[in-house]
Order: sequence, then structure tokens, then C-alpha cells
Amino acid sequence: MIKNNHISKEIRERLLGLLLLALTLGVYGQAIDFDFILFDDPGYVLDNDHVRAGLTWSGFIWAFTTFTVSNWHPLTWLSHMLDVQLFGLDPAGHHLMNVILHAVNALLLFLFLRETTDYPFRSFIVAALFALHPLHIESVAWISERKDLLCAFFWMLTILSHARYAKSFGKSWYTASLFFFMLGLISKPMIVTLPFVLILLDFWPLGRFCAAPVDHPVASHPSDSLRFIPTVTLRKLLFEKIPFFVLSLLSSIVTFVAQREGGAVQSLEMLPFQSRIVNALYSYFFYIKKMFWPLDLSIYYPHLEKTLNIHVGAAFFLVLSAVSVLTIRLISRKPYLAVGWFWFLGTLAPVIGIVQVGGQGMADRYTYIPLTGLFVALVWALSEWLSEKKISLTLRFCLTSSVILLLLAMTGTQLAHWRNTSTLFRHALEVNPDNVEALYMLAVQEEQLGNHDAYHDYYKKAVSINPGFVAIRHNRIGHLLVKKGSHDEAIRQFERALEVRPDYLSARINLGVAYAEKGEFRTAATILLPVWRKRPRDRPLQESLFNVMRRLALTREPVSNENP
Repeated sequence: MIKNNHISKEIRERLLGLLLLALTLGVYGQAIDFDFILFDDPGYVLDNDHVRAGLTWSGFIWAFTTFTVSNWHPLTWLSHMLDVQLFGLDPAGHHLMNVILHAVNALLLFLFLRETTDYPFRSFIVAALFALHPLHIESVAWISERKDLLCAFFWMLTILSHARYAKSFGKSWYTASLFFFMLGLISKPMIVTLPFVLILLDFWPLGRFCAAPVDHPVASHPSDSLRFIPTVTLRKLLFEKIPFFVLSLLSSIVTFVAQREGGAVQSLEMLPFQSRIVNALYSYFFYIKKMFWPLDLSIYYPHLEKTLNIHVGAAFFLVLSAVSVLTIRLISRKPYLAVGWFWFLGTLAPVIGIVQVGGQGMADRYTYIPLTGLFVALVWALSEWLSEKKISLTLRFCLTSSVILLLLAMTGTQLAHWRNTSTLFRHALEVNPDNVEALYMLAVQEEQLGNHDAYHDYYKKAVSINPGFVAIRHNRIGHLLVKKGSHDEAIRQFERALEVRPDYLSARINLGVAYAEKGEFRTAATILLPVWRKRPRDRPLQESLFNVMRRLALTREPVSNENP
């Protein structure tokens, strides 16, 4: 009888895993028919000569040495190269790989929770929320977000290996967890927060420094309610995480250099620190709201620097602090609340906007890993409450099924907007008619299609809403074109940036450098000299101007001192 029950339980868990895969692949199946989009996909695949060549030795070297698109993620580049090797430039294959990775990530999350908590149905619900929630569409339907999926894949493998190490103390599992973490770092640096999450998981559900159940009416399972009895010293737990923290630090440094060199990091002059703090605090509430009410989702949310003030930020901070204190006060009876909450807070920290990369205020893709913490806290808390209230299994099944069906419907509807560039950004305009990124991207598409009237309409509206943003976009595109060696196209982009914003010194410097690399040193010097007088201590500008003047001295060409 015991053996039959064991087999029955094992079969049920396998069926839950298969159901999870079927639901995920079923709802995301339509994405295979989607196209590339003009937003980032050209830089990652379509216009990237190294990726378009497929898997080559020179491409392998380039992947580990480039800061293209303001990131250092060599494994992500190799993944895109493999797609091209297998499928060419047919977007169907690229989308298929994204969908498969997402389904596998959901399954790995289910396996981790089932293995560490022995609650298969709760684990399934958390994994289903992860797999089917509309906030995760962006990470799956956007080919350029392969890095998100790879990061999560190695995240799940790391915590699963860590759990098995914690149970057996086998060095091979520790080595495996560190290895998977390294692979995650070279996929997407957002994984740098994982060492902190490993410490949270040591507390619950692994129970490595609190493992004894408390006499509590709801505590029907060893992991439901705990009291502080260490099984491994805190010193040992921290010591074994040192290699993880060292790798996180190194990855953070490389990432900051890559983003700064790529022109993605905004200066405090362009976006004040106070605005960043307030927007970051608001973002936490935004993501929680969208978790419960995932409507009006958009590929781009403009920064709210002009609509939020310090008083609003203070209110957000007090609420977040109150929730944090509450979860800590309940930590002995409901440890999953603190673990889930601080998982959410901590894993969002690298992308919350203190170091502002790009012009967006928030992004759905940033929730791909962080929301898992809230899903765990919510499912475990609600399940415990239903048990305490003695709600029937039939009613619980109906509730769970209703939530899953609702998510399937919402995700299927929202996913359809990702069919191509036009449908995606037109939907973004429906969500926010003043979305300057959507206007700019639609203008770019219309220009490529030769629809000049439509191009000017979108472009003029974008400039009227935020000329500074449009100038930044032109400047960044020009910067990427210079690296590709397309100097004439880059010069046009820099000139467009200066038309929109004549005082944009960065664009003017880049314009001068583009002319210099093109070999027109006299024009370059004429552009750079006036800028140098305004920024005489700018070291890169000094070096660029010195090289230009040295080449001019060799050719003995005269230089105009007039401002261009």
C-alpha cells in the first residue's frame, strides 16, 4: 500500500509537470508566427554581422570581448548565433527557442519548490503563475530578451543545485551551483542578486538555520512555521557564499563599464538623483499593482520624473518599510512571507533605476525573476488561510482553475500585440498617447517603409513631447553606427540629434569623432574645438581632439576657430 501511494504521488507530480508544460507551450504557441521588431532586434540579430554569421570562432571571440548594445553577455550572443546557425533569419525559430526556454524555466521552478517544500500543488500554482502571467510576455515574445530567459534558466539551476548541496553537503552540487551562477552572469548581469536570495532560501524553505516546527494550529507541515534553531552556523553560510559575491561584484563592474561606454547610463545632470529615487520607490508599487491587475501593459513606460515629487516618494518608502517590518515580525510563524517579500525587493534593485539605463521608468521584463518571490508568498499565505478556514478541496480547485483560465485568456490577448513592430507600438500608443518611444519607433518604421508623411507626423509629435529624448535616441543610434563603421549614417543621426537639441554636447562630440574616423580631420577639429573650450577637463574629449590636431599638423590643414 505504501509503495502504491508513493507511485501514485510520483505520477501525480509528473502529470502536474506535463500540465505546466502544456499550458505554457499552448498559450505561447502563437508567438512562433511573430516577426522581429525594430526595437533592439536589429542590434541583437538582424543588423549584427557577427550574429548573422552563425557560430564561428571569430564570433566566439567577439562575444567575449564586445560591449555592443551596452552590455557584456557573451553567452547570450552565442545563443543568438546558434539560432542563426539552426534557423537562419527566420524569426519562427528564434521565437520557438524563447518559448521552450520559458517553459523549461517554469518546470525548473516547480521542481525546486516541490523538492524543497514537499508541497507539489502549491509548487505547481507558483510555477503556473510564473509561466502564464502577462507581465512575463515581454521576456518571452521579444527575441532580444533571450538574455532574460537564459538568466532565469541558470538562476533556477543554481538554486536547485544549492538545495541539493544543502541536503547532502556534497561538494559536487556546490560546484554545480557556482558553475551555473557563472553561466547566468555571462547571460545577463541581473543575476548578481542571487547570492542574497541563496541566503534567504537557506532560511526558508531549506531551514539551514531554523528547522524546528513551532506549536501553531496551522503548522501541519515542518516548513509552515519555524523557530530559530541553527543547523549550520551563520558564519559557514556566509563563507560558502563568498565566491558568489566576488563574482557578482566583478560582473557589476564590467556591466557598469559596458553601459557607460555604450552611452546607456544617464548622467545626474539629465536625470536628478531625487527623481531616480522617487521613480524607483513608485516602481515597486507599479509592479505589485500590475501583478494583481495586468492590464494596459506596454513595451515602454516613460519615466515619471515630472509627475512624482519627494513627498510621494516618502509615502511609498513608509509603506514599503511597514510591509518589510510586518513580514519580519511574522517570520517565526510565516517565514515564506519574509523570504518572498525580500526576494522581490532585492532582485529588483539592479534594475529599479538608481543607476538609470535608458529612458524608461519601468519595464515588464524586469519582473521576470522578482515576481517569483511574491508568487511564493501569496500562494503559501493563501493556502494556509484556506486550510485554517477548512475550505473544501473542490472550492480550492475551482479557485485555482479560474485563476489559471483568466491568466491564459489575458496572456493570449496581450501576446497578440507582439506580432510585429506596428501592432506592438500602436498598442503602446493606445495605453499612453504621449508615449514618445512608441512615436519614435513608429516614425522609424514609416521612414523605412517610405511613408514620409506618416513619418513626419509621428516624428514631430515625438519631438513636441520630449525633444531631449529624441535627441538621445539619435545620439545612441549614431554611436552604434560609428562602431559598425557606418560613418555617413552615424553623422546623419548626430546631426538630427543636434537639430532637435542644439546644446547637446555629447552628440556634438560624437559628430566630431565620426568625422575624424571618416578622415575629415579639419571638419572634426572645427566641431571639437568649441566643445573643448566648454569642457577643457574632459579626458576622452582631450584625447580625441589631440589625435585630430596631430593628424592635421601632419597634413598642415588650417582650422577654423568659429563655432559650427
